[in-house]
Amino acid sequence: MTVRPDGKLAAVRGYQALIGLEGHPNPKLDVYTYFGEEYYGRSFAANTTGALVGYGAPTLNVSNCAAPDSTACAAQTRYAWQAQPGLWYRFYKGPKGTMQWGLSYSYVYRKTYAGLNGAALTSPQLAPKGIENIVMTSFRYYLP
Repeated sequence: MTVRPDGKLAAVRGYQALIGLEGHPNPKLDVYTYFGEEYYGRSFAANTTGALVGYGAPTLNVSNCAAPDSTACAAQTRYAWQAQPGLWYRFYKGPKGTMQWGLSYSYVYRKTYAGLNGAALTSPQLAPKGIENIVMTSFRYYLP
């Protein structure tokens, strides 16, 4: 939700989706892959001074996002998606429980709405994006 200049609430329309595939090629191995995506639509209006306010306004100043390691980036997400393949290998399953090891990789991509690369309306548009690569591993022991 976002608040319009007249004080009324306006919905930020969006969607999300998740799909996954899992396989069990043998009793000791599980493989999987998941893919998910989220999208958020624009919802903005002009206030009494003519400034655009709300979600996804093209006049938002996102100049802090130009620095590679900026922690003050105010860009608003347009869409994000993630793909994650992985596996679980059960190396012991018996009367003392189950021990297994897992490994997964995750690729995350985030695209934002374009905004101004400075405070002036004549400044060039900047549409920051983010990419994250993640590798995870885990060990699990299940009691019998």
